[in-house]
Amino acid sequence: METDDIKISYSRGKLEESARTFRKLGESCADCEIAEQLTMMADVLEDCIMTGNSLKEPENGVKNSIEKKLARRGIRVKNLCMLVLNDKPMEVVMQARTARRGSISTREIVNCLEEMLGCGFEPSDANRRFLNEIYHDYIFIQSPRYQTIVGKAFVTSKESGVSGDNYSVANLCGGKLAVTLADGMGSGPRARHESGIVVELLEQSLDAGFDAKSAIGLINAAISSGKRECNPVTVDTCVVDRYLGVARFIKLGAASTFIKRDGWVEIIKSTTLPIGVLEKMDYDSTVKKLYDGDYIIMVSDGVIEALDGEDKDEQMVKIIQDIDVKVPDIIAQKILKEVCADNDEGNADDMSVLVTGVFDTAINMY
Repeated sequence: METDDIKISYSRGKLEESARTFRKLGESCADCEIAEQLTMMADVLEDCIMTGNSLKEPENGVKNSIEKKLARRGIRVKNLCMLVLNDKPMEVVMQARTARRGSISTREIVNCLEEMLGCGFEPSDANRRFLNEIYHDYIFIQSPRYQTIVGKAFVTSKESGVSGDNYSVANLCGGKLAVTLADGMGSGPRARHESGIVVELLEQSLDAGFDAKSAIGLINAAISSGKRECNPVTVDTCVVDRYLGVARFIKLGAASTFIKRDGWVEIIKSTTLPIGVLEKMDYDSTVKKLYDGDYIIMVSDGVIEALDGEDKDEQMVKIIQDIDVKVPDIIAQKILKEVCADNDEGNADDMSVLVTGVFDTAINMY
């Protein structure tokens, strides 16, 4: 057995051992708040193991065709493998170099894979952008069907020059996009710091492989049991699967989210408390199918509270319906402009708007 094979076997064995340990701890602590988080850790580790087991060489005919086509373009390839899972995009992994001195863009490999496999591909962010005469590792990921563009607009309260709102836009593995808006209690540096902690921890947890609900559960447990006193923070998270065209919304005490589609607007409400209020977390979770030209509009509490109507959500719906532009940034700016124009006394709270446009590449390119 080669040294690399020994290292891989050892690493997989350690992952399996860790997964078993976390699962046993979760079973033995079934009555504790942390039991679910321990089980989720086991699930994440087992997913890593299954991914390793699913990395296979393509059929000889496909492999040879790819290698020959790349060779004609001056690229040599070895250790070509494909990762294909039922609910995840295809990935092609290889080591590649130029056949002679000089450099070649990785776009040449992308073009070859698209011709041979019949679907779009994107180079991994971890890839080198150019090949040279030394073999390096390269990963190419099947392109998602749905593309997204996020626009944003912000206004700070009249009482403070520092907003208590924070946001994050994170590209996750598996072609998912996570958009999060957190609103710290009040305004100023402390509120911004507390909402910033929640946003940062959530992004790191999602990037580590936790689903949104599990990630929020971990953060809530950490905050509610922490030694340092922390004010409540509302959390509004939307995770868009850009391959399937679906979005999961998870809300904790957050203002309503709006989906603008073909002249009408859908409201997604929250009835739960902010994060950090209760040790046992309660959250609202909704899954929605998305279509070409949909816009997901997330706002902080300050936006809704600035409206003076009796039914503030319906007033926001009217504002959104009257906007006929299609650029997410401009939509966000127009929403804030309309809200501020409707508020004669000035904004008493920080106001944030995030607009995520969803575009189906099978229909058109934005």
